Amino acid sequence: MSFIFRAYHAMQRSRPMSTRGGLPTAAIYVFVNMIKKLRQDFSPLYFAAVFDVSGAVFRDERAKTMGPLLMVRPRVLGDLDIETDHKPRKVPINLDQTMQAVDEYTIELPEGYAVDELPDPVKLDLGFAAYQSEVEATGNTIRYKRTYSIREITLPPERYADVQKLAGAIATDEESSVVLKKK
Repeated sequence: MSFIFRAYHAMQRSRPMSTRGGLPTAAIYVFVNMIKKLRQDFSPLYFAAVFDVSGAVFRDERAKTMGPLLMVRPRVLGDLDIETDHKPRKVPINLDQTMQAVDEYTIELPEGYAVDELPDPVKLDLGFAAYQSEVEATGNTIRYKRTYSIREITLPPERYADVQKLAGAIATDEESSVVLKKK
């Protein structure tokens, strides 16, 4: 049961709280106190909160059923899209900043499904930038990890084909799926 749901119903029964305008605030008060207690008791290095809304959400784009198969896109957050076109390049390419981004996600398999197929790993190093990703299945989980590095900010126009190659590799990887099959 979600903390916010529990917080709302616990306070509504015992001590309703609201703003002068009538907006209920008890759930927020209890939820924040629950989070404080969790942080105090367990001292986590990281903390995340996820809130669902009614109706379709971005997760609906991440998994699709196809008969007995379930196609899951393991890149659950963000994209590293590089905008390119097919016009000849005459001016230097600006990649904004040097950086390294690492994404790592673990996804629990839905009950009744097993991994049928994993996307191929990607490893591309072009000198000015590198992109690497892999998906592993262990027990009832899928682990996805990718690393994206930009080492040079400005490239000569002659390197535009390499930028397009990098953009294509990232886009293809972000669209690839893990295939799950009903047991």
